[in-house]
Amino acid sequence: MTKRGTNITLALDACGGDFGPEVTVAAACDAISQRNDLEIVLTGPESQVSAHLSGLTDRQLSRISFVPAKMVLDSDVGPVAAVRSGDESSLGCAIGLWA
Repeated sequence: MTKRGTNITLALDACGGDFGPEVTVAAACDAISQRNDLEIVLTGPESQVSAHLSGLTDRQLSRISFVPAKMVLDSDVGPVAAVRSGDESSLGCAIGLWA
């Protein structure tokens, strides 16, 4: 829990989940629209993420940052392999931001 007046920063693997950036980036945009205290760092291949950021105001976009990742892990990759991928993958990159 954070104190009032402080921001929450969330690292999000934009290519995660069953449907990838189409859903995760839309959810990030929705969250930014609803919470003024939220900042989101998206990770993933830029070409797959940037196309889904339309419709936000400049103020909302200023609270979303992007860290590029070279690859996206297949859904059948286990958690140990995901961590070992380091910042090469979108998930590893998101984990690495907070490790």
